[in-house]
Amino acid sequence: MFCHKCGSETPDDSQFCRKCGYSFAGISTGGGTAAVPAPAPRKVNSYTGVKLLILVLMLGALWWILSQAGKPADVIKTVVHLPIDLTNAVENVHAHSWWAVPIQVPYDGSLTITAQVQRGNAIQMYLTNAAGLETLKTDGQNTYLGGFLAPEARTFQHTERIIQGTYYFVLRDNSLGILSANSSDVAVKARIEP
Repeated sequence: MFCHKCGSETPDDSQFCRKCGYSFAGISTGGGTAAVPAPAPRKVNSYTGVKLLILVLMLGALWWILSQAGKPADVIKTVVHLPIDLTNAVENVHAHSWWAVPIQVPYDGSLTITAQVQRGNAIQMYLTNAAGLETLKTDGQNTYLGGFLAPEARTFQHTERIIQGTYYFVLRDNSLGILSANSSDVAVKARIEP
């Protein structure tokens, strides 16, 4: 007998073709039974793989965006304008120097900044923007925003409406460090609320 699919010679009592694997089930070598072809191999939709690949790429892109934006919880809080703690750190400022704490404000709202000298000298504290920071670097001049200013203090707290953007909370120790502490530790907290 010859295979109906590939044409190779196969013994009459075989159930399958030895060359291509075609099934001879239901085929009679006599003239009484009609030939029943084996079921065609199941075709896989070629678009299924493409759809799966696109889904994986979209999920990967979403994960990357969330990871670049910060914690996913903060991204959600930003979108729906929930309160967010922007910074909560202890900064070290050397005598006769300054340090700027960057504060990224994600939406227009009420910004509350609280600062407390934990150890060291009373220092000057104020909020500025990029232009004010550049003025401080080049001319040593202070440019502060709104009521965010404490000339020389050990504690500071102020709340004020502010627009979205990048700001800097400047901690400036004007002491010489001779008859005072040579550095100060300042706890700074910033929080935005709608």
